Amino acid sequence: MGGMIEKAISTALLSLKERNARLAKEVIRTDKEIDEQELKIEDLCIKYIALQQPKASDLRFITSVMKINNELERIGDYAEYMSRQSLFLASLLLPALQALLSLLSVLLAPPSSYSATSRIWYTTSLVA
Repeated sequence: MGGMIEKAISTALLSLKERNARLAKEVIRTDKEIDEQELKIEDLCIKYIALQQPKASDLRFITSVMKINNELERIGDYAEYMSRQSLFLASLLLPALQALLSLLSVLLAPPSSYSATSRIWYTTSLVA
C-alpha cells in the first residue's frame, strides 16, 4: 500500500507540473484501489483483535497498523485531490494560454511593409 501511495504522489506531482490529464486520471483511478486496500487491512486488524484477543505489545502493534493505515489512505486522498486540480488546470489554463499566445504573436508581429522607416517606428513603439 505504501508503494502505491508513493507512486500516486509522484504521478500526481508530475501531472500537475506537466498539466497532463492522462496521468491525473491514472492517479484518480488508483485511489479507488488504495481505498479498497485500506478497508481490507482494517478488516484484517479488527478480525485479529476479535478472534485472537491480543495482549500488550501485539495489541499496540495492531493499533499502530490501523493508525498508519488510516494516515496512508489520507495521503492517497491528497494525491487524488492534486490530480483533480491538475485536471482542472489543464482544462482551464491551456486554452486560455494558447489564446493569449496567439494574441501576443499578432500584436508583436512586425508590420507587413518592413522598410527602414517602419523598422524605426516599430522598434521605438516597442520601447515607449
